[in-house]
Parts: sequence; C-alpha cells; structure tokens
Amino acid sequence: MRYKLVCRANAAATAWMQRAARGAARHRPLANLEGTSSAVRFDLDVFGLSLVEHNPGIEATGYGLLADFLRAVS
Repeated sequence: MRYKLVCRANAAATAWMQRAARGAARHRPLANLEGTSSAVRFDLDVFGLSLVEHNPGIEATGYGLLADFLRAVS
C-alpha cells in the first residue's frame, strides 16, 4: 500500500472539500503515480473522466507555484 495526498470536492448544493493522506492499494490507478505526477477524476452523470499528468516538467511545476503564490497574495 502506498500513501498519497488526496483532495476531494463536491460541487452539489451542499458543497464540501476535504484533504487527507490515504492509503492506495497497488492495483488502484492512484497508487501507480510516481514523483510529481498528478491525477484528477470527474464523476459525471453518465461516466467518469480521469486526467493524468505524468512527471510534469519544470515549466508546469514553476507555473503552478507562481499561480498559487499570486492567488495567495492577492
């Protein structure tokens, strides 16, 4: 089992969000992410959609840090 930082959100009428370190069994897709890889899953009415970014480069990581910083100080 591997531990990953998992964020969950709900955009329904009663919106909520939570973050937690959770165990991911090795057969689950989340457990296969390595290093700085990330994934997002959207559960839609008809189907689920997953997007995965495998080991983003320095440009993507640097842009994310800059965007988060600018949002925090504004």
